[in-house]
Amino acid sequence: MFHPGAPRFAAKFITSLEAAGVKITPVRVQRPAAKGEAQATLLEPMPGNGHLVIWAHGTGNDRFYPQAHLIKAILQAGFSVFTFDLDGHGRSSTTLLNAENIRSCLPDAVACARTVCSALRVHIVGHSLGGALALDYAATSDSALTSIVAISLPAALAVNARAMAWEAMSVSRPSLYRQMAFYGPLGIWPALGPFKRSTYPLRLATAAAGADGFAYVGVVAEIFANLRLREKAARVHVPALLIRGSADLIATAGAQAMFNESMENATAATIAGETHFTTILCQNTADLLLLWLRKFLAEP
Repeated sequence: MFHPGAPRFAAKFITSLEAAGVKITPVRVQRPAAKGEAQATLLEPMPGNGHLVIWAHGTGNDRFYPQAHLIKAILQAGFSVFTFDLDGHGRSSTTLLNAENIRSCLPDAVACARTVCSALRVHIVGHSLGGALALDYAATSDSALTSIVAISLPAALAVNARAMAWEAMSVSRPSLYRQMAFYGPLGIWPALGPFKRSTYPLRLATAAAGADGFAYVGVVAEIFANLRLREKAARVHVPALLIRGSADLIATAGAQAMFNESMENATAATIAGETHFTTILCQNTADLLLLWLRKFLAEP
């Protein structure tokens, strides 16, 4: 299940799920538009509650990092989880990241998930870029969804030196250190530019301009521009939860307010003091996510 170079926490994570009786099924999502296939994992607690959470990660990460702790909590609550590598991501995936065709990434993953899991209700949880794809899918797909959750969702990507320096200060956030017990002192750190790219590779479809190791930033900015999230937000009619950290300079307060006002059935939550990176690590995010998902268990 794990490619050479996988972080230690991933194997420990899977081992702990096996010990808890979770059914683990490796899956391949066919992605002809991205010239390859994406590795995915279907996780099913026994017994389940009939709900499936499809997880879409953020830029530069993979299907387990940095959300494995949240996936574990979701499984413990009885929800099945289908988590997959976005285009261009993942050590054992073969897809390429291209701004022109990434929109079909999530529809392909959802279609695949529905063929391997019999859950009747489907939620999509997306982090940053994954949240953008979740919004796009909810706005444009005819497929039935129960809800979406977008964590740290920007309206556009405009990463500047100030934002990067501010995110670097995440090393001082207590939420990061609290998750070290789960991810380990080395596993907790994200990939950035060329740093940790052997662990979290990024495969670009075309050569992109940019400083060494940071060419992907321009590609992701193009993806956000192509998605036109401001226009599509008003077309999202399913219940949507928007989670943002108050210290996030990438997913701004203005963006969250715009999405909240545009979506007819949105709920916005702001977590004090968390940045773009640390919001997903914060215990408050886990609490909000579980509270949100559980409320749909009472619906017919």
